[in-house]
Amino acid sequence: ASQSLFAESWVPKATLGGAFDFRVLVIGGTPAHTVMRVSQSPLTNLHLGNRRGDLSAFQEAEPQAFRAVQDAAVAAASGFSAVACGVDVALEATMKRAYVLESNAFGDLLPNVLIDGKDTYVSTLEYALHTQRATG
Repeated sequence: ASQSLFAESWVPKATLGGAFDFRVLVIGGTPAHTVMRVSQSPLTNLHLGNRRGDLSAFQEAEPQAFRAVQDAAVAAASGFSAVACGVDVALEATMKRAYVLESNAFGDLLPNVLIDGKDTYVSTLEYALHTQRATG
């Protein structure tokens, strides 16, 4: 190829009522806010009209698979020096292996996904302020 070339291999996503994957916000090296995204097509982005899956039910039914998702997200985020990193992770069809699809080294907004009543921005800011005070 005389110009830049980018090649990807196809990984069939696991399905439960549609193809699904996860967006995991990793804050300070710890998986935090997570959303499960479900689609009738391979593209699961929520802004494309897809829906959120039942994350709690998935965690209960597939704890090892969910741990693989979290581990993959943390590993991907470790490559950035950002406080928070949004990582898209898919499970292959048998749910035995997780694949990182994309990483956003600037955090993420996941509307209505709260941990201890805090959204992604508040959680990220609190972590950054706490870290600065501790090292300050």
